[in-house]
Amino acid sequence: MLQHSNDISGLSDLEKAQQREWTAGRAAILTLAAFLCVSMLVDVLSHISEAERLGHTPIWGQVLIAELSSRVALFILFFALLSFMIRMPLNLDNWRRRLPLYLGIMLLFSLVHVFLMVALRKIGWPLFIGAPYEFAPAGSTTAGEFIYEFRKDIVTFWTAFALMRLFQHNADLKQELSASRQEARQFSRLTLKSGGRSIFLDAHQIE
Repeated sequence: MLQHSNDISGLSDLEKAQQREWTAGRAAILTLAAFLCVSMLVDVLSHISEAERLGHTPIWGQVLIAELSSRVALFILFFALLSFMIRMPLNLDNWRRRLPLYLGIMLLFSLVHVFLMVALRKIGWPLFIGAPYEFAPAGSTTAGEFIYEFRKDIVTFWTAFALMRLFQHNADLKQELSASRQEARQFSRLTLKSGGRSIFLDAHQIE
């Protein structure tokens, strides 16, 4: 089981790397959460403005629940995606083998997102609006609504994946730099890295 304390001296190299990925991934999720909050505010104000422009009375509760339910579901799923990424990383060495798995996870991501979103709306609609919630309103179908949500989830899934990998890669670079500096102080040896190769130079032999 992973430990999430600041003391990592007793962990193996793999556990240290996984903990570093968790920490970086959580920072990425907080960034995504901030973006979700900003986008929700923009969407809510846009819906309200559009309703007023058409001469309709905006229903604040309906708009808020509709936008908030989707973002709460996504926020929960981001942690599940991070956990999967750490256990089954996708990289240049294994992408042919694992990309189909990630495409399946992307579909599952969307299914769970829609399920949680609809569940939250079915709870919130009667409480705050006084009417039952229908996922597929008149003139649309359940399949059509899911395809609409799935198209958006494709972008969300890969955006979250890319941002988490960016934060994790940055954390790895910082760790490598810290290790190189410590090695240089202890052994007077410089470490140069290029791709997967490492070159060690004795600092005393460099003129």
